[in-house]
Amino acid sequence: MKPAIEAIDLAKSFESNTVLDGASLSIRPGEFVALVGPSGAGKSTLFRCMTGLTAPDAGEVRVAGVPLGGLRARDLARVRRRIGVVFQQYNLVRRLSALDNVLAGRLADAAAWRVALGRFSRSDRLLAAAALDRVGLLDHAHQRASTLSGGQQQRVAIARALAQESSVILADEPVASLDPDSAEMVLTLLKQLTAEKGLAICCTLHQHALAERFCDRILELRGGRIGLQDEAVPSFARAWQSLSPVRVSQNAGTSLSPEGRHRRRVEA
Repeated sequence: MKPAIEAIDLAKSFESNTVLDGASLSIRPGEFVALVGPSGAGKSTLFRCMTGLTAPDAGEVRVAGVPLGGLRARDLARVRRRIGVVFQQYNLVRRLSALDNVLAGRLADAAAWRVALGRFSRSDRLLAAAALDRVGLLDHAHQRASTLSGGQQQRVAIARALAQESSVILADEPVASLDPDSAEMVLTLLKQLTAEKGLAICCTLHQHALAERFCDRILELRGGRIGLQDEAVPSFARAWQSLSPVRVSQNAGTSLSPEGRHRRRVEA
């Protein structure tokens, strides 16, 4: 199976500080990979190179087999649409509703006049509503992001990546700011999405126990290089994961909160 995204011998330095020194990884569709390593190891720099936001000094990034290097701006933007990014601090517009934040995932595909007027098409609004439904927050569609809990805000961010119709999600410390229950809920959701939609997800984590419970492989970035790439998660960890009490319903979050039992219709 062709990798959904791969980094090949990436090198990146900032002045005299070498951050990446031949870092390589490959993630297949339907795979949930954890990237661990000490603070300052270069995990965020690696993600910036993989999204095309930062050009590596050497090496290559390929998305669905397409090299990012040398692409024209328009072609690079088209390929980058395949990559959704989830951040530790959510990166939501706090004064906007959850639905409007998810609609931001449609900006690259919307007509310029619709973006300028803030008038998204009916199909875009339905897609955004479906994404909120999948993460269990349809009832909060019209609620300001600033009033949501941290776990809810992170699920809105995941819904935004779904609305973008990404094939790859790079999650940079997505649970570092969350309480344990919310962290498990978010990781359960990401794990389910790899199976349901065939997404390739790479998630940076500091908690090795969570990586063992939820991820298919654990990679370590240290000294600018990535190791443990071929080491599978032990079978006992998979059994432990299957016993996890945290479940995110495919339907409108009925297992997430009492309010998920009632639906709010999102007007097109």
